[in-house]
Amino acid sequence: MDRNGMQDRNGYYCGYVHKFRRTSVMRSGKAECSLCIQTQDNLPASLKELTKCIVISSLVTTQRKLKAMSLLSSRNQLARAVLNPNPMDFCTKDLLTTTSERIIAYLKDFNEDQKKAIETAYAMVKHSPSVAKICLIHGPPGTGKSKTIVGLLYRLLTENQRKGRSDENFNAKIKQNRVLVCAPSNAAVDELMKKIILEFKEKCKDKKNPLEKDLPSHIQEMHRRKEFLDGQLDELSRQRALCRCGREMQRQELDAYIVEVSKERQELASKLKEVQGRPQKTQNTIILESHVICCTLSTSGGLLLESAFRGQGGVPFSCVIVDEVSGCD
Repeated sequence: MDRNGMQDRNGYYCGYVHKFRRTSVMRSGKAECSLCIQTQDNLPASLKELTKCIVISSLVTTQRKLKAMSLLSSRNQLARAVLNPNPMDFCTKDLLTTTSERIIAYLKDFNEDQKKAIETAYAMVKHSPSVAKICLIHGPPGTGKSKTIVGLLYRLLTENQRKGRSDENFNAKIKQNRVLVCAPSNAAVDELMKKIILEFKEKCKDKKNPLEKDLPSHIQEMHRRKEFLDGQLDELSRQRALCRCGREMQRQELDAYIVEVSKERQELASKLKEVQGRPQKTQNTIILESHVICCTLSTSGGLLLESAFRGQGGVPFSCVIVDEVSGCD
């Protein structure tokens, strides 16, 4: 109720955006967008008044959490370990003692706690690999947890070298060991990747930016035309903003020209999207050929990895490493 005793006519409704589309209509030099909002309660179906929308938050992360929880069914091996943990889910008594001289020499750069963490995690991955287990590595800042992760990766990816198959685990089409390395933020992933790249740089294949290879000439021309139209739209929008009263004819001409250029640009963007649909296939190929995949936790639950491993069969990763897990939501 307001101060005059009249009922407040402002209604508040909760909803979420489930469809977004950018149109070719330009208003004040800006592209107009179309939103479809799913609301709750009794919002009038024929609402024609100006409506103010306030963005509270994004539901993408929440939806991914819900999806992850829904996967913890009774058939999922991690379900019991997460929902009803047992000490044996987090440790192993069967440390693998057979270690090559190369691994022993490599581990000399690690202290005893780091060595124990590497060997324990390695044993948990290799001992009964069909049984899901969880290994927690705790340490205050600066104790070398990231270095330990790199050491574990080296241990996992060089295990076949002592058997005279030094290149098999790095170049085989079917990966015996593929590891997913995650962290909560992009900055944390970047820091971890720096250490991983320095360790494995000699064994990494030189992909030479496969996603940025020279495009066919007709696609390059389409890109140049799109860039020209973008610049043209910016200039037309600037001219339109400078039009004052008394120049109605000029404003109408500019509006018509802006609509025409916007339509051509939208059609060109659609064609480019159609002809460049293949990069997703290239991405999938690179992911499937990789032994170490680094991404944020958010990306790990997204469509990129899901589409790459869809239809491949089997378990995509022999090990999943989460850095800074205590800071995860």
